[in-house]
Amino acid sequence: MKGKNKSTIGVKGAIIDANIKAAVASAQSENYLGNSDHNMYVSGEGQYIYANAEANNGFYLGEDDKIGFIAGGAAEAGGAKGEVSYGITTFGYKLGFTEGACFQCGGVSYRLGAIYDMKKGEVTVQGFGSVGLDVGAKLGGNVTVPLKWLKIIDKIKHKE
Repeated sequence: MKGKNKSTIGVKGAIIDANIKAAVASAQSENYLGNSDHNMYVSGEGQYIYANAEANNGFYLGEDDKIGFIAGGAAEAGGAKGEVSYGITTFGYKLGFTEGACFQCGGVSYRLGAIYDMKKGEVTVQGFGSVGLDVGAKLGGNVTVPLKWLKIIDKIKHKE
């Protein structure tokens, strides 16, 4: 049996990010072709006899150089589950999709968010949702837009 627990509570913002996962067997793979500005990627994850619980809620108020909000949670258990994420990056713009399915499962999950990363100078908007009752599906996506000019303006302000 394999298990994983990750939890953090924000200091400057009001963020709760807690994940507990357990599975008899799990596997994952992440692959991309290209560099950080121009690439195609695909990743996948599978779990066999699993249970997951998540809470991802709150506001980023400068913590980790991020500003924005995230709302999400999950409670899932089942026999078999798999998901694949894929997308492209060109000139710093990222477009990604997530699809998944579960069998002999029950549960629900969702995530919505919009975050500005001050270090990277980019905004990410994401949304995912899944529902399962014996057989289930997951769909979602994310868009990341580079806003390097905001970093330049911030640097100019700090020099004055």
